[in-house]
Amino acid sequence: MEISKILNKNFVIFDIGSSFAKSNKILKKYSQDICYFEIDALSVSDIKDQKLYKNIKIRKGIHTVIGPKDFIERQYIETSSFLDIRPGMIEQYGMDYHFKEVKKIALECVTVSDILKEYNLNHIDFLKTDVEGLDFDIIQSIESMLPKVNVIKSEIRFEPFYESEKPFYIVCQYLANHGFEFINFSVLDEWKLSTKNQSKFRDGRMVMGDFIFFRKLNTDDSNYIVDLTKQILIAKSLNLNSYAEYLLETNKDKLSKKLYCELENTIAQFSILESILNSIFALISKTPFIHPIRKSLKYLYQRSRINSFFPQGL
Repeated sequence: MEISKILNKNFVIFDIGSSFAKSNKILKKYSQDICYFEIDALSVSDIKDQKLYKNIKIRKGIHTVIGPKDFIERQYIETSSFLDIRPGMIEQYGMDYHFKEVKKIALECVTVSDILKEYNLNHIDFLKTDVEGLDFDIIQSIESMLPKVNVIKSEIRFEPFYESEKPFYIVCQYLANHGFEFINFSVLDEWKLSTKNQSKFRDGRMVMGDFIFFRKLNTDDSNYIVDLTKQILIAKSLNLNSYAEYLLETNKDKLSKKLYCELENTIAQFSILESILNSIFALISKTPFIHPIRKSLKYLYQRSRINSFFPQGL
C-alpha cells in the first residue's frame, strides 16, 4: 500500500492525558506504522501493544520541568490537576462537592522534550493534550519543535478555570504565529451558572473545547508529501472529512496517481450507519423540514455535561 510506504513505521502520536487510538478505526487500519506514546501517570490503557508498531506507556506526570510535583486529586477525577482552581470559579457553577480536593500525590514528572530526546524523535505527527490547565504551557515548552508537529488537538478554555491558565484567544494567536490554522472543535462544553433555577435550564456558559489546529505545510519542504498524507489521515480520523478531502483535492497534482486513489478511498470509507445517516440528512437538507429539525437538534444538544455523576447534568 502506498500510504504504508509513506508512513514507513514513523507515524508518531503523543497522547497526553487520555486515550485516543484504541477507538479510532482509521488509525487502527495503519496501526503497524504508528508509534503511539501514552503519557499519563494515573490512567490504565487497554491498547494492545501488538496492534501498534510501538506503544510506549509513560506512567509519569507531564509538566514543563522534570522532577517531583504535587498533583491535586479531586472528587471529580477529570478535574484533577497540578494547578489550583481560580478563586470564585467553583462557586460560579455551584460544584463545590465535585471539585473538592481528595488528596495530593507526589508525581515524578517528565517533559515532552525529554521524551523526544530519550526516544530519538525529531517530530510529532499528532499531539493531543488534555492536562487540565497545563495544555498551553506544554505546547510552549516545545516551541522549537512546532515546525515538526503536524496536528495539535488541545483542551483549551474560553474562560480559564485554573490559575495561570491562558484563555483560548492567546493560545490561538500563539499557534497562528507559529504557522498553525484553527480548523474546528471536536467537543464544546457548556456549564450552567449557579442560579436559583439552574436545574431547570439547558443552556450554560461556553467554558471549553477541544481545539484542533493543522500546521500550514510548505510545498517546497522535502517532507511535504509525507506530512500531507499524515494530515489527511489525521483529519479523517477526527471526522473532519471535508477538510481531509480539501487537502487531498488541492494537492492532486503533487501526488502520484496510486497514492491519490488510496487516500481518496480512505476518505470515502464510512460505516454502514454513517452512510445511512449521511444519505438521510442529504435528502432532508433539500426539504423544508431541515429548519425545524435543526432547531430541535440544537435544543437537544444544548446542554452542559451529560453525565449522571456530574452535578450539572441536563
